[in-house]
Amino acid sequence: MGRRGVSILTPAATAGIVVLGLMQAASVQAAPADGRIIRVVYQVGGAPGAVNATWGFHLAHMRDGRYCVRFGNPGRRLTIAIIEEVADICFDGMPATVDRSRERRYQAIDTSDGKEKTFVSFSKGSIAASGNAITLDVTSCSRAKGVPEYCFANRYILRMSGQECSAEIALSRGTVPATTCEHYAAAPSPAAEDDLSKCIDDRQIYACDRIIERGNLDKMKLASILGVRSNIYESKGDLDHAIADLDEAIRLMGEVCPRCWALAFNHTMRAAYYGRKGELDRAILDYSESIRIAPKWGHNYAARAQTYAEKGDYERALADISQAIASRPDSHAFAYMYVARAMVYGKMRQPARGLPDADRAIELDPKFGEAYFVRGQLHEALGRRQEAIADFRRALALEPARTEIADELKRLEAQP
Repeated sequence: MGRRGVSILTPAATAGIVVLGLMQAASVQAAPADGRIIRVVYQVGGAPGAVNATWGFHLAHMRDGRYCVRFGNPGRRLTIAIIEEVADICFDGMPATVDRSRERRYQAIDTSDGKEKTFVSFSKGSIAASGNAITLDVTSCSRAKGVPEYCFANRYILRMSGQECSAEIALSRGTVPATTCEHYAAAPSPAAEDDLSKCIDDRQIYACDRIIERGNLDKMKLASILGVRSNIYESKGDLDHAIADLDEAIRLMGEVCPRCWALAFNHTMRAAYYGRKGELDRAILDYSESIRIAPKWGHNYAARAQTYAEKGDYERALADISQAIASRPDSHAFAYMYVARAMVYGKMRQPARGLPDADRAIELDPKFGEAYFVRGQLHEALGRRQEAIADFRRALALEPARTEIADELKRLEAQP
């Protein structure tokens, strides 16, 4: 029941680093490559009723003269060794331009179907200095199988005065009104760095275990590592341990940040795991809590609706989807909601009521394969074999890897 969309919590958009040294007001050329790091933190969201999320980047002047950036939630200080491994984009000097950074692969939830997928991300942009200001323009892109490439461009202006710094942020969605800028020296901690990289990037449970056992993390950071370990357990099919880690992560986040989007995300993940275990009532409770925390996150309405439909509670399923659609009826991003409602009507054996929703989804997103597939199923239910075949062919052309579409098309074409 899905639409192509990506969870905000992805490694492709995490912390970055610029080591600018003790920059005076002159040119960057005078900045010593001494391993100092600038960390910028800001809030995204801010609309009435919306949930703010902490975001930002690190920018570092590496010891080999490059300038490297890591974007995302900069909740902790990073060291040069970590930056070397996880930087999203590196510039050879200043000024400099990068047409395409190295690609990074990471696991994230595709909100079109609630499934974890492998995404590929890369960045491009430029960095330049004028007086005591550094201007960083970066466009970040990501894609996955069945998910079209999506890019967004942001501008960051850093102003240096000795060891003090300030930042101006202009995101693709608008200007950020307030930021925090920190300029610090990072001392290396090889063992801790190695475990962190192996836990987050290499997805090794033993490394996550060691980080947790050290006992030196605050509640939010501990919750984040528990979330990572939960995701690793899930990828190995160990849903019980995955849920146990999310139980503790949710408890910790609830104590320190009860309105954080990350808390809503953890509830959504636990709901998905409960759903896979067939514990539908528990899944509904978690989706409901996620909706309470982040009421504008449409994925949860669709996911809860799907769970209601699995229980046979179609009226509640329709109510959830209709509520989400009402908030953004003309949004390209909500095409999957119309498909979800069409599917529910199909389950209720009311295919004629579902057809207008499938048509609307295709109108909003003509390249949405699932919309054609669902419309084809509705046409078949109404006895319109040729229309169903035509829609299945369109769906398969858009999503050739989906064997269930190919099977349905083959079955229909074989009929006399």
